[in-house]
Amino acid sequence: METSNDALCQRIQQGDMAARDILIRENWKLAEKIAALIKKERTDVSEETEKDMVQEGLIAILKAAETYDAAREAGFETYASTVMENAIRDYLRKQTAAFDMRMSTISLSDVKTEENRQHYIDTASNIYTKDPADICVRKELFLAIYRAIGNVTRRGQVYLLYRYGFVDDMGHSLAETADHFMLSVSRVERTEKKVIEQLREVFEYGV
Repeated sequence: METSNDALCQRIQQGDMAARDILIRENWKLAEKIAALIKKERTDVSEETEKDMVQEGLIAILKAAETYDAAREAGFETYASTVMENAIRDYLRKQTAAFDMRMSTISLSDVKTEENRQHYIDTASNIYTKDPADICVRKELFLAIYRAIGNVTRRGQVYLLYRYGFVDDMGHSLAETADHFMLSVSRVERTEKKVIEQLREVFEYGV
C-alpha cells in the first residue's frame, strides 16, 4: 500500500486510521525541526514547551490532511510546514496571553494591609514547617520579601505574590504555581531564580 504523503492524505480522508499514525511518524522530524527553529527565536521556551510545540504541529498536520488537495497545493511538505508553523506560533501566542491574563489578576494593591502583615507572616511561616528555628527563619524571609517586593519587576511581583501567598494566605508549591500560570515547572523554576536574584540586589544594594 502506497505511503507517500499524498496517498496518506487520501486514505485519511477516506477514514483510514492507520494512515493517520503513519503520517505522524513520517512527519515527526519535520515537526521537531520547525519547533526547534521557532524556539531559537525566543528566550522563554523550555524543553517541555518545545515538546508541546511538536505535538501541536502534529495535531495541526492531521487536521490539514483531512482537507489537503494535491491538485491545488504546491506539495504536501511545503503545505505541512506552513500549517505546522502557524499552529505552533498560535499555540505560543495563546500560552503568552494566558500567562499575561493570570498576571493581570494580581497586583500589589492586593497585598495584606500593614496591620494584618504580622498575622500573615506568622501564618505563612508555618505552612511548610513546625520547627521553631525554621519558622523563625521563614518569618524573616517573608518580612524581607514583603518589604522588597515593590522594587522588583512587575512579573517578579506577580510571581512572588502568588508563590508565597501574599494575596490568599496560602503558600503555593512550584507545581501549583506552574499550573496557575499555565507554565512548565522548569520555566517556573527559572522565573523564581531570576526573581530571587532581583530580591538579592534589593537586599544587598537597595536597588
